[in-house]
Amino acid sequence: MKIRVLFRHWMVILTLILVISACASPPPAAGLNKPAPESSPTSAPQSSASLPSAALSPTSPPVAVPPTGTAGNITRQVEGCSQALLPDSVLLVTWNRRSQENAIAPTDPQTGQPLCEFKQINAGKQYFSALSPDGKTLALTISHRDDGGGARLHLLDLENWQLAETPVEFDRWVGLLAFSPDGRQLAVASSGPAYGAQGMLFSTQLASIDLSNQSVLAETLLDFNPRLLAYLPDGSALVLYGSAQTQDYLAQGDPTAVMLDVSTLQEIWQTSLPGILEGQFKDGEIEGPEGFINWSPGLAFSTASQTLFVVHADSDRLTTVDFSKRTLGTVEISRAASWLERLLALTAGVAHAKTLNGTMKTSILSPDGERLYVVGLTGDSWQDSYGEWQFEEQMLGLQVIDPAGGAVLAHLEVDSSDLALSPDGTQIYLRGWNNAAAWTEVVDAHSLKPIARLTGRYLVNGRALSGEPLLLSNVSHEHQTSLSVLDRTSFAEVSKWWVRGYANWLILP
Repeated sequence: MKIRVLFRHWMVILTLILVISACASPPPAAGLNKPAPESSPTSAPQSSASLPSAALSPTSPPVAVPPTGTAGNITRQVEGCSQALLPDSVLLVTWNRRSQENAIAPTDPQTGQPLCEFKQINAGKQYFSALSPDGKTLALTISHRDDGGGARLHLLDLENWQLAETPVEFDRWVGLLAFSPDGRQLAVASSGPAYGAQGMLFSTQLASIDLSNQSVLAETLLDFNPRLLAYLPDGSALVLYGSAQTQDYLAQGDPTAVMLDVSTLQEIWQTSLPGILEGQFKDGEIEGPEGFINWSPGLAFSTASQTLFVVHADSDRLTTVDFSKRTLGTVEISRAASWLERLLALTAGVAHAKTLNGTMKTSILSPDGERLYVVGLTGDSWQDSYGEWQFEEQMLGLQVIDPAGGAVLAHLEVDSSDLALSPDGTQIYLRGWNNAAAWTEVVDAHSLKPIARLTGRYLVNGRALSGEPLLLSNVSHEHQTSLSVLDRTSFAEVSKWWVRGYANWLILP
């Protein structure tokens, strides 16, 4: 399906996805952080149904769920406070237009009210967060500057709602945080000084922090901007993936995957990834917005197997980086061909598709590591006869890929370029916007059969501070945000409300 919108809309969306959903991710224009991509759960799905080998055409429509209210008819505005217990609350971030800063408050998911006994926390103009493995501590870097600089590390005790400010500060924009498996260390990636000829390239400052004494254990400069930052399961090493970038925000060279010692941040293993296009490139000598092409591959990291899967944005290829074996491999992504297709292929010429403005892909690995779910979109911009920029985008549908060999196990046509898995891995939430209205389509993760179509809802996985999983939705309108908690089985709203201005769930993985 093709949709035409103004070019500036595409640029806003593209910038947010490339910068936010990647690792060094700035918040939206209002100053709020977009939730980081939800990590794959560790428990395997219960169903053993197999995937079809061909594209699916569902024969029965999904269950239609009535939409939530729009900005004009949402039924209830939040007033007052709740006496609910802290462990039963969920974290909500709101944007204060007067102070131009964020506030985090424990919120009763049944009423939408902030808890009476606990004050909201000022999270500054820009913040980034990471949850400790035991779920008891939230690490926050809080900056009160528009450029994200001068961010101070804070540790929030989620059991007692006590915020402790540490002496650790970061000069420039913080993009990525990761806890070590034992929760004793925190890795932080922030913007570093320019380097190279005439200071034309960006660097990244990587710091390893000892949380017991709140001091920096080791620091190092990286010559690329990471989209992945993670510890290996035994906590012995950090792994990163990213690409170098000029101060004109153009990609430089091949992406890099590296493994570092956690104590010293010295390099253990590094490899370049030739053939992968990552970032923004100049398209010949063409001037204007159409003279740039953007590529954002889909990334999925398996902590269990210590493997990074990179779904190429510019081609149907899958690159696998095995950090445990220190190997690199690339395969073609293709579905099993029939004998007739193989015969025709012997005499057919090769056709190369061209995308003028680029492609973005998002991928998630199933809990058992046997399926890779991939969605994406490709776009093209041009000037019409009136000199106005127009844009055309095309959704790529949902692909289910065997990560071991690159075979396409199934394909589903859907107008979505964003997805998430349910905590048990049995359902896929395909999300999107249509005429400024949010929607989510829920499909079975094994058969891809439709389960429900939710209009006016943008589903995200969340959880209460106790660890109880919650199915949440938030949709921002011009002057207010509608929020709801839904039943995981029926998708009916357990509660719904609205707040003035911009609000967002602080997602705890």
